[in-house]
Amino acid sequence: MKNDNNQKKESLLNSEYLKIFGRISVWIVTPVIFSLIIGKYFDNKYNTAPWILATALAISFTVSMVAIVKIAKKYDKDLK
Repeated sequence: MKNDNNQKKESLLNSEYLKIFGRISVWIVTPVIFSLIIGKYFDNKYNTAPWILATALAISFTVSMVAIVKIAKKYDKDLK
């Protein structure tokens, strides 16, 4: 009986950690891909390479970091 409780607890923790990993991964990858597409498009359209792309990547990095910090704070509070 005690072993079943430990397995349930471990399984729950693993799924929670996977959920956190997934959310953070999405916040890292999605803004970067979006900014690459938009930045390349506007750089080609206005012939400003690489300035719009670099600006878009800098903005996406900032957005990603802010979102990751918010997620980390939320889960830190929830897991304590």
